[in-house]
Amino acid sequence: MRKYILIYILFLGSIYCHGQSDNIEPFKILKGHLHKINSISYNKTGDLLASCGWDNSVRIWDMNTFTVKHVLFGHEDNVWGAMFNPDDKFLISGSMDASMIIWEVETGKLIKRITIEPKDIIRKGMIPELDHKFPNSLGPGAFIDDGNTLFTGSTDGLIRILDMNSYTFIDTLYGHKGPVSNFALSDNGKILASGSWENELFIWDLESLKILHYLKTKQHSAYSLKFMNNDKYLFSAGGNSINIWDIESEKIIKTFEGQKGMQQCNFSPDGKYLASCAEDYTVWVRNFETGEIVWKYRGAKMEISTLAFSPDGKYLAVGTPESDILIWKLDDLIK
Repeated sequence: MRKYILIYILFLGSIYCHGQSDNIEPFKILKGHLHKINSISYNKTGDLLASCGWDNSVRIWDMNTFTVKHVLFGHEDNVWGAMFNPDDKFLISGSMDASMIIWEVETGKLIKRITIEPKDIIRKGMIPELDHKFPNSLGPGAFIDDGNTLFTGSTDGLIRILDMNSYTFIDTLYGHKGPVSNFALSDNGKILASGSWENELFIWDLESLKILHYLKTKQHSAYSLKFMNNDKYLFSAGGNSINIWDIESEKIIKTFEGQKGMQQCNFSPDGKYLASCAEDYTVWVRNFETGEIVWKYRGAKMEISTLAFSPDGKYLAVGTPESDILIWKLDDLIK
């Protein structure tokens, strides 16, 4: 009798685990892109979502109706990222065509195109087929000074500082050996973290524009960065692991196992849950305090590159290699 009871319990357990994995249907699916999605991001209020990808386009979605508001064409190559400025009036996108475009959110109008030189660089070993002609892409960015100044990273390893009033570059930060992959601004707005593909993290003093700390990693760990605990610690994710750094000592104090080839991590607004996506087809949601993985999703194609929680914490949006944006209700995933 005990044998059959055990089998029955295991059977129920398998049903529950499967129900909490990739068997939960998305609440909404946004369709429109024609190729892989590289980046998605919400505006401050959560009523708009920006997406961009390999079809050279940027889209702005109305998240009240889950319909597209604007389809923005202007880039000539893969668009790496798009982000709203702090007052949500403008959207800034960066592309492999070595340009940044500033769009007006309300009208979808192209306000300004800004290009960098050189358009192509030599960077051997990163992607062999592009060794002698690697596009000098503009990618991630971080706003400071109430949105009047934008720090933007590029494939040549430089961080360029853009005055958002004159749309001109006013300074350049040197130090990274590889493409700059992400930024994080401290809670007090005084320091900035930047990461690159060359397994290095820098902490910059924003007043002097000097490097305060250099955090050297064993594997690429800079696709996602976030300051924690009143800027005492830095969260970094990439490769196959998630690390928590003590900034002052420049040491890793805690490590979590991650997926293979993590592309992006995002915290829920209350900080309780961490979502991560990776090259290994998967999305994980974990309880950050306990480390327990509460939900997993496995897609049909490898390299899921982007995800985002809505500002109210109600939804998790995932951009897929198949060109769709999948939206789940968070409550459905953490039951």
